[in-house]
Amino acid sequence: WVFVNIDGSALPLDEYMHPFVNHLAEYDLSLVRHHRTVPFEIKGNWKIVEENFLEVLHLPPVHVRLSEYAPFHEHVIVSDAHCVGTVIDTGLPSAWASEPLPRFPGVPRSSQTAKNLALFPNLKIIVGPDHCCSMVELPSNVNLTKQRWDFYFVGETSLEDRYHEARDGIIDFFVETNEEDAFAVEGLHLGRLSPNYEGSVLSEVWEG
Repeated sequence: WVFVNIDGSALPLDEYMHPFVNHLAEYDLSLVRHHRTVPFEIKGNWKIVEENFLEVLHLPPVHVRLSEYAPFHEHVIVSDAHCVGTVIDTGLPSAWASEPLPRFPGVPRSSQTAKNLALFPNLKIIVGPDHCCSMVELPSNVNLTKQRWDFYFVGETSLEDRYHEARDGIIDFFVETNEEDAFAVEGLHLGRLSPNYEGSVLSEVWEG
């Protein structure tokens, strides 16, 4: 990822990213290897795409399969300077295939923790015991967002053919989830074009 300080007045990058990096410290991301890029185009404003990632109220009606692993009420909210997101301890299947993928060192075999973290304004990372994926939003215009997903796995051996079923299981899971999100975001975008819409908060508790 490339970070650009356009006007020269931003914080030093290390300082800006510190909370984000700190929340990911238990995972040695230097070990990950890139496997696949998946592009998306979403007919909605990029800020709605960001917001969708950061709230969990939409999980039960939008993501039936995801909600089986990660019920919305079990997410712990992260709000730390420029880093926001959620953490859930049972947010992933215990295994994606009969041949389990290599895992990050130090992560217990029983761990199913998923960290879903966003670095303002448009970088997001989801990391689990055996994978990592990043999302970057690139606004084309106010009505269209281009999105790039990149999938990474742990170590060179994770890219071997014997793990293809597990890799595909993870990627298919996230693609399915994002397609569900895109459908919801596009509907929200149309609703927000109404001159009568002035913003709303559905839940003071869950939309802090």
